[in-house]
Amino acid sequence: MDQFNSFIANANLLEVSYLGDQYTWCNNNAGPKRIWLRLDRLLTNLARSLAYPNLKLVYKPRILSDHCPLVAINHEPTRFPRNFKFCKQWIQDEDFPSIISRS
Repeated sequence: MDQFNSFIANANLLEVSYLGDQYTWCNNNAGPKRIWLRLDRLLTNLARSLAYPNLKLVYKPRILSDHCPLVAINHEPTRFPRNFKFCKQWIQDEDFPSIISRS
């Protein structure tokens, strides 16, 4: 594991953040012998990270394997429209009519 971590560091790789459950692998045992780990990750370099700043990794539910399927998506953050507030004092500004007409 140390060699693998050294490789990641020496190659300047970055881990893509994920959405959803944090575990990607299960040993499929029952009860107290069940083990869950996050083994599967997506690594990228700085150039790709800057080119796709919204890239996220989604872990899908396990079905036929002991590993979760991974799906990379370009996740746009949810943005809510801002409420518009009008201040009466703006009317008194001498540039107000021209600003309105340009808008």
